[in-house]
Amino acid sequence: MRIAERLRMVRMRRAMSMNQAKEILGFPPTANPSKSEIEREYRKKALENHPDRGGDIEKMKMINVARDVLEGRQRPTPEQGPSSSQPYSQPQPQPPRPRQPPQKKEVTWEQAYQAVKGDIPAGTEWLFKTKDVYLDLGKRRAYGTVIFGRSANEYVFVGIESYSVDPTINEPVQTDITTMKVLREPLSLPPARFANALNVLFSYMPNLNKKFNGKVKVYPKPFKDFTLKNVDVFGLRDMRLQDALVQLGIADISKVKKGKVNLVLEIERQGYTDFYDAVLFVNAKPYVLSTITRKDLGVKFWSKVFGEYYSQGGQKNLTRLRNRKPILEYLLKICEKNREPAPLLEALRSALEGK
Repeated sequence: MRIAERLRMVRMRRAMSMNQAKEILGFPPTANPSKSEIEREYRKKALENHPDRGGDIEKMKMINVARDVLEGRQRPTPEQGPSSSQPYSQPQPQPPRPRQPPQKKEVTWEQAYQAVKGDIPAGTEWLFKTKDVYLDLGKRRAYGTVIFGRSANEYVFVGIESYSVDPTINEPVQTDITTMKVLREPLSLPPARFANALNVLFSYMPNLNKKFNGKVKVYPKPFKDFTLKNVDVFGLRDMRLQDALVQLGIADISKVKKGKVNLVLEIERQGYTDFYDAVLFVNAKPYVLSTITRKDLGVKFWSKVFGEYYSQGGQKNLTRLRNRKPILEYLLKICEKNREPAPLLEALRSALEGK
């Protein structure tokens, strides 16, 4: 059907009244026909007036319009017709619903700490934190860590999880929740059980769903004030849990390493100069070496330890290198030349002998 014809049919529906539609289909003005009755009378009139059977096309159009009006496809006022001056009323659009501002669901650091403060012994000194673990899924993020401290009678572990969700159209709620869990263990806890205690606290972080990764960061100085500023410190060096326990005097290196010497070399470049700050960790005990240059270390030593193109330095466990003997011999020669402390020289000699 062409557009002009469709518009004409729409005008006819708007102009026809209920009484006119009933009269065309043969109903009395007081009748209230059902849908089946309307369809039955429509079929009778259509068979009599269909153009294919020799009927009048204009009358057939009036029959179609009358059926539409009675079935409610177009509902004018009862007496609205061609001569009615009452205009057809278009449905008015509904005003848009006011947009609700996003709600906020929040538990701050201070609120989470106040909830567990009674479970933390007074005078606890905080010694290290685990390496931060993150989970980023776009609008949903989680962060977790465990803080370790020691009181007069117990070890104290505090697991911290921060969980945040950005608002969406379906859930207009901004979520920022921090939760804490405290675990207390006796001072007789063996060093080998520390990793288990840390994993227990990570299991209480359902949004993170991660395990302890074996790395910790020792604080430069123990502190007692458990605040976000003191706990969340940047720039701390990662180290293994066993080495941290040895450095803090909690574990005995002879029992942890079975008498073997563990050497970790850490070198950091001083800006854009050719000088480097070097620290050699012997069983987690740091020895600050004299200022050295890349030339002092030698190209062969540098390429074997840190790689030929890694000029900024880094951290390397020397006792785990495949060809560690020539490297340790060269490092011992440098330390003897710079008159480093006797315990450091003795440790290098013991590592060379495989002790």
